[in-house]
Amino acid sequence: MRKRPKIVGMMVVGPGEADRWLDQVFRQRKELTDDMVVCLNGEGRQIGKERRLCKKYGFWCYEDTREWGIHQPDIKTDLLKKAGRLKPDWILPSDADEIYDKYFTREEADKLARTGDIGFYFYLVNLWNDETRCRKALNFWNIRFFRYAPEFGLVYARKRVHCGLAPPVVYYHGSHAPFIVKHYGLMKPEDRKKKVERYEKYDPRAVFKDRSYYDALKLETIGSPFDEDEMHKKVVDEVASYHEKPKLIEPKIYV
Repeated sequence: MRKRPKIVGMMVVGPGEADRWLDQVFRQRKELTDDMVVCLNGEGRQIGKERRLCKKYGFWCYEDTREWGIHQPDIKTDLLKKAGRLKPDWILPSDADEIYDKYFTREEADKLARTGDIGFYFYLVNLWNDETRCRKALNFWNIRFFRYAPEFGLVYARKRVHCGLAPPVVYYHGSHAPFIVKHYGLMKPEDRKKKVERYEKYDPRAVFKDRSYYDALKLETIGSPFDEDEMHKKVVDEVASYHEKPKLIEPKIYV
């Protein structure tokens, strides 16, 4: 019988996430992973609710009090190393406000893990104002599933913000998966305002992301209609058109 790949989820969770979508997110991760490690980026009572949710779902969690906007790559690098203690075959990284689409099941994850790829880009849909609309111009492909491969390096890109959810080797050589990730973090106007304020604080000169992206977050627009089934079909067709095969990766450390 073919051995099932061990999938370990990992996530950085800040204060207040338990009052948003974290319960729903954790419920889905419980179905998709064999184990999960959560970095609580805060301390004490700040993250009490988040800690209780981790306990509810049986996830291993720990505190890291370093400032997120300055030490993000180090926080994520340490998180990946801790996830490595659980001896994963694959890592499922995501943010606390992201839901994988209904088509991405544990069975589909196992199929991806057996392809020989180093990792996979998923199509990120930024929900906008409600769950039936998205900001089409801000949707993009990003890594959300990757093979645990310490031989290629575990250190994240040295960017204070926008350092990604996987080490650089995965971004260089990843393929595309026919699945969507729904991002709720920009859906509410008040959350977009907070995000803009955070970027103005930690990337005021737009060094780590093009200024047009930051400006787009400030626009008041109703967004475009979003239907998960229709979008899924488009993504499936797009990925099929790429005719991708696993890439041969040279044995070196990527930084």
